[in-house]
Amino acid sequence: MSDARSPSDPVRRRLLALVFEHRTSLAAVSRGIGRNHAYLHQFVYRGIPRRLPELIRQALAEHFHIDESELLVPDERQRREKQATRVDSEQESAASRTETRAKLLNSFAARLAVARAESPHAVPSSFAAATGIQPSRYSELEDGEDDPTLDELDRIAHASGKSLDWLIRGDDVDARRRDVVADDHGDDAKQASADPLGDPSRSH
Repeated sequence: MSDARSPSDPVRRRLLALVFEHRTSLAAVSRGIGRNHAYLHQFVYRGIPRRLPELIRQALAEHFHIDESELLVPDERQRREKQATRVDSEQESAASRTETRAKLLNSFAARLAVARAESPHAVPSSFAAATGIQPSRYSELEDGEDDPTLDELDRIAHASGKSLDWLIRGDDVDARRRDVVADDHGDDAKQASADPLGDPSRSH
């Protein structure tokens, strides 16, 4: 007889232990879960069925007040654990993406409010009119409820005088530009310091 059909199989061994702990019998438990009296005896000692169907596992788990996973064969338990881990990972990724999008929306909404306030059309309705964007749609953008389209960004940039880069990325764009300009000036200064008179060969 194979290991899968042996009472030493972990699921069958667990089932026998539960029967012993509850001072009952396989026949009594079989009847308790709505099966004929020989059902669990055949499962434990004859390997029929080879594995407990899900409905039987659930009925046994309820009968013995245990978790259904205790009646799963190792490979099935591992499969379920991997599946649960994958689902948790996907949910975490989805939550992370949602959080990231919310931050981006709120960040843009804050820049949009600044752009409006610093424009000649400081009142939301006036600014919306200047951009040609419907007031209700503009409210969605400034409330951080939706992403702007490229056309809307272009309209907002034109009405506010702000650059598209600033509207999309914020102050860090200007900071990076200042750093680049500073680096360029620094390189020029270093070159002039190293060779204040220029190339001597060109002076003759």
